[in-house]
This record gives sequence, C-alpha cells and structure tokens, in this order.
Amino acid sequence: MNIAFLLLVGVVQKILQSIAQGLWDGLWATIFQAVAYAEQKWAESGHGAEKKQWAKEQIMAFVNEKAQLSWIQRMLLNMFLDNVIDALVKEINDALGHDWTEAVKGVEKYLNEKIPFIK
Repeated sequence: MNIAFLLLVGVVQKILQSIAQGLWDGLWATIFQAVAYAEQKWAESGHGAEKKQWAKEQIMAFVNEKAQLSWIQRMLLNMFLDNVIDALVKEINDALGHDWTEAVKGVEKYLNEKIPFIK
C-alpha cells in the first residue's frame, strides 16, 4: 500500500473520529452499502464511473448529515473515498467476478437449500 494513501487514511480517520467515533464506524458501513447499491442500480457493465460517483454522493450525504466538514476535510475525504471504493470494487471483482448480483443470488439459493427457514 502506498504511503500517501496510508497518510490519507490516518488523516480522514482522525477527522471523523474527532467529530464522533460513530461517524468513522458508520462511514465504513455506508461505503459498503453504497457500493453494493450502485452495483444493483447499474446491473450492466460499462458504468463504473457513474457507479463510483453515485456511491460517493451517497457517502458524502451520510457524512454531511452527521458533521460539517471544511473544504479541505471534504477534499481529503473525497480522495480517501476514491481509493477505498476502487480497492473495494477490485477485491469484490477478484472474489466474485464482475457480476456480483448473480454471485449473491447463487449464495442465497445455496443457503435457502441448506437452511430452509432463512428466506
């Protein structure tokens, strides 16, 4: 991992933790949720930039509800989100392939067959 990104993570973490620990924790949940929803929203490939921008807008809306960031803090958060979203998407693509929704449906079907009371 490059040193600039690690520094960025540290700065963003300190900014959000100084506002509230819940904001830092909630940020991660919101990142995962926004990336997953973006994938569902644009099921067809070729919309990576749109998905990423939409996810960032959702995440920034969450942060803006919780805290008032300065322009420099917003810029740092934006750079952080660019890196995190790209890394998350790469990890998921490597693990599940490029069609996440189909992979999730396969897992859901498997669980339904193995554990019938989960619906």
